[in-house]
Amino acid sequence: MNTPRSRRPRAAGLLLAALAMLAAGSAGALDPDPRELPAPPPDAEGLQRVQSSKVDEFYLRPGSTFTAYRRVRLAPVEVSFGRLWERQHREVDARQTARLRTDFARVAQQEFKRQLGRAGGYPAADGPGPDVLDVRASIVDLDIYAPDTRDSAVRRSYVLRAGQATLVAELRDSQTGTLLARVIDRREMREYPDFQLANDVMNSAEARDLVGLWSRLLRRYLDTARADGKG
Repeated sequence: MNTPRSRRPRAAGLLLAALAMLAAGSAGALDPDPRELPAPPPDAEGLQRVQSSKVDEFYLRPGSTFTAYRRVRLAPVEVSFGRLWERQHREVDARQTARLRTDFARVAQQEFKRQLGRAGGYPAADGPGPDVLDVRASIVDLDIYAPDTRDSAVRRSYVLRAGQATLVAELRDSQTGTLLARVIDRREMREYPDFQLANDVMNSAEARDLVGLWSRLLRRYLDTARADGKG
């Protein structure tokens, strides 16, 4: 996988695909040009890669349209650490690792739900329907550089960044399960000009800020695609 990039401007991300829709004059649909783009991963399920300088990888099903979707069914956000987590953080035991995953997942779930459901957005749906879009988000390769552990009262850690993570998000039709789009985006959390004391409060705030960025990008993309279809 590629090396994670630092945070990008808030107006970046999935909106690029929506702007491409507008430029092409389509009704919320995009037929990506696969030329000069790497082949999609084996599990792409018919998606084609769309060129993007704003997110690491963006895949879209040719001819997809999001104009019919008015509600979302948000699956529980899954969180996993990178494969070297235990080796790099021997001070963190299994119980603390589970707590960190649970805390990050809770923050991510709250942010996606809040951003998608805010005014003029997409009410939550309990089941499938013709106007329901399934949103499945996973946070993978999570690394918290200085996790707050039981010995933090004795040993203090100072960092310029709280950590890094990768978002893997999928949009599927709720009735058919058809995969419509997939985004993979790797980011480091914000860089501070001076070293900061690392603790649970800081780590939680940075996690919320990072996931908030991802959730706002998704909301803007869906809003733009829907508005284009109305036009």
